[in-house]
Amino acid sequence: MHLHIFGHSICRRQKPGQQPHFVDILFKKYNLTNNNLHLAACSSEERVLYFLKKTSNIDYAIIFHGPKNSIFVPTLDRDFDPGNMGSLWVEDLNTTSYYPNRITDSSNEIREFISRHQFRRAYDEYVKYFYTRDLERNRYMGALIQIDQYLTYKKIPVIHCPFKENIPSWFNFTSGIINYEIVKLQDPMNWDEAKMWNRVSPENNLLIADKLIGYIESGAQGGI
Repeated sequence: MHLHIFGHSICRRQKPGQQPHFVDILFKKYNLTNNNLHLAACSSEERVLYFLKKTSNIDYAIIFHGPKNSIFVPTLDRDFDPGNMGSLWVEDLNTTSYYPNRITDSSNEIREFISRHQFRRAYDEYVKYFYTRDLERNRYMGALIQIDQYLTYKKIPVIHCPFKENIPSWFNFTSGIINYEIVKLQDPMNWDEAKMWNRVSPENNLLIADKLIGYIESGAQGGI
């Protein structure tokens, strides 16, 4: 089965010494590879749309819709949350890898390196001149609508796991299954990354895996 998982930090796999996360359980059951996981910290809705449309042969999709204010950073393997940036990378002299050609020619994703504080300066300039929360909210909604329409048109079976407070009352999914409860099981207050990389308790990781497998095995289909 070509099962693809899209989402934010709740989709992280276990680190050495940690108990299996729900994604690890899905990887084992369905013989998945790293190409089946489209993960990014603070994953924006635009990132989900971007990689969903670039992914072929999807038999089933699981989408964890991310924060409504995240900024899509196509050249990195992570996005930025303007409400939670703090001092991230401000004085960081270490380098991070980025994809200088991902926008123009993503068929050949060559990595280069850039200092983190240089990237943070560019981000700060972007937010200063090209960003407002209203704009980002509009971009979130535009991407959400396109994701739903794309899945419906392609008749791709999908499980949507959004934050309910991010979905406006006037919007209704036309594709797949919607579960608003799973994302609530991520518990950063009690499960730090050293204990569980996705900040979900071992018990709740098993619960999430069972719920998702149940949806998949029931044969729930995409489209209207």
